[in-house]
Amino acid sequence: MIGGVSVRVSNGQLKTIYCMEQMTHPDKITGMIDREEMNRMRWAARRGMLELDLVLEPFVNARYAQLSESDRRSFQQLMLCEDQDLFAWFMQRVPPDDEDLAQIVRQILQFARPVPEHN
Repeated sequence: MIGGVSVRVSNGQLKTIYCMEQMTHPDKITGMIDREEMNRMRWAARRGMLELDLVLEPFVNARYAQLSESDRRSFQQLMLCEDQDLFAWFMQRVPPDDEDLAQIVRQILQFARPVPEHN
């Protein structure tokens, strides 16, 4: 079992202990994203501006593993951009020139600004 170790406890039962650091994360295409890629993206999402951290880090933790391979590549490319550009894009002052970047920015904004419930 990936990320788990089965051990027999004192009453004879078999228990599985999971180590989150060894586990991989499911994705839509390949079935798994390795821990190293997730850690790289978590680190990349830590920016020099708190405003960006508050948008990017939750997105990585909640959605990155479910992105398609092409969207993950776009997100990785986004992480190479300057903080000032990211801030302008997320504040919707200007859109990115690159359509792939614009698409991943829209996904992040949709995640960060969920549609309010109507009562």
